[in-house]
Amino acid sequence: MKPRINVYLEYELLKKVEKFGAKTGLSKSGLVEIAVAQFLSPEGADKREAAIAKRLNQLTRQFGRLERDLAIQLEVTALYIQYYLTITPPIPIRDQKAARATGHERFENFLTHLGKRLSQGPSLSDKVVNDIKVREQDFFSIDLDDQNLEKKDD
Repeated sequence: MKPRINVYLEYELLKKVEKFGAKTGLSKSGLVEIAVAQFLSPEGADKREAAIAKRLNQLTRQFGRLERDLAIQLEVTALYIQYYLTITPPIPIRDQKAARATGHERFENFLTHLGKRLSQGPSLSDKVVNDIKVREQDFFSIDLDDQNLEKKDD
């Protein structure tokens, strides 16, 4: 004979136990016994730990992709700003008021266009990043012929 214990459950949890028991044909006490046994078993802990580790790995990969995408977007923005500032001549003082008004109007148009673009679905940057297949060797390759030439010059 099994020892008897009294367990207090929240009403919502009790309803879930009753519903699951009715569906599976298990009694409430049998269902609670199985749940407690699984919760306390070392295999159950291993399964939970494995599930948590799997989810953490997924989140780590997602975070890595976000970091990569953000780095690419920041680099593109920085290069554009550098290019723009390099090629744009200064505006004469007499034309600055009109330039500000035009700039304000263009910026408002840009924000409107950006809002439409964001509401349409996949962004241009997502399409570009997914199209680019970058390998580590694309960044860190050494041309052996160049090394040999440098040694000969010394």
